[in-house]
Amino acid sequence: MAEQPSHPVPPAESTLALSFLREDIQDVRHDVRQTNERIDTLRTELSGRIDALRTETNGRIDALHTETNERFDQMNDQMNRRFDQMNDQTNERFDQMNGRFDLINGRFDLTNERINELGKQLDSRYVRLMTMLIACTGILVTALGTAVAVLK
Repeated sequence: MAEQPSHPVPPAESTLALSFLREDIQDVRHDVRQTNERIDTLRTELSGRIDALRTETNGRIDALHTETNERFDQMNDQMNRRFDQMNDQTNERFDQMNGRFDLINGRFDLTNERINELGKQLDSRYVRLMTMLIACTGILVTALGTAVAVLK
């Protein structure tokens, strides 16, 4: 038997195939690197776009928030003005009613004064009437006493 070398010598075709494979592997590695670079570039661009959109959205939200607050403030001011007007009108009506009540109280006071005066007049007339009745009773008692004395 013939001795075989411990490391066989590859034929020339195998060497060429290996060198082509090495070039292909390098090309694939290069393509992978370029793909990774493209992905990184796209990631950076997308992050920038997302940040820009986030900033724009936040700006719109802030603008809407500010506008909404302004509208609420305007509505609040309008409602406060309406309430103030209603309060003023109500206060005017209460003042008018108080004035009417004051007039009625004044009339009651005049009526009470008249009643008091009439009561005083009635009291003085009652006193005169009672005095006259007592005097008449005295005269009557005296006349009857005299009549009884004459008749005895």
